[in-house]
Amino acid sequence: MVRAAMGVGVTNHPSSDSALRLLAIGAVVVVALVWGILDGICKGRDSPSAQNADLTIIWLEAAAVAAVLAGVLAWIVGQATSIGVGRNSLFFEATSGAAFTLMLVFAPAVAGSIVGHYLTLRNTKGQKVAAVSQNKNVEYLEDFEYLEEEIVDHSYEGPHQHHR
Repeated sequence: MVRAAMGVGVTNHPSSDSALRLLAIGAVVVVALVWGILDGICKGRDSPSAQNADLTIIWLEAAAVAAVLAGVLAWIVGQATSIGVGRNSLFFEATSGAAFTLMLVFAPAVAGSIVGHYLTLRNTKGQKVAAVSQNKNVEYLEDFEYLEEEIVDHSYEGPHQHHR
């Protein structure tokens, strides 16, 4: 979609070719980054454990599918229309072109998922501190493992005082 929109823009405004290409690349990177952040936040809320939050393979698979489909669709659009998406072969679009698209989606999405997961962990630790200050028993995340904290009984006055 982005490449087709860029092709229409380049066809209508050939002098803005470089700016439109940068804008298209930037749009793909920003969408992948934001989506990765949201994915990291959701996964962090569902499973705060670091072992269960690895989204790398999921994003690699998604980026690979998106890249190959984008390459094939760009080839079809290039063959069927006069939109300036290029006249590369199907083999090029499904391999080299797809590799570039894969990188544009995968790298920012994984970085975003790491940031999103970190934000969730940071927020979880902040909630623990607030709950402890309100003298409640809470489960919290420490060193990526769930631990149950027992709140100290604040009515205990020490060994020097004896109550009868």
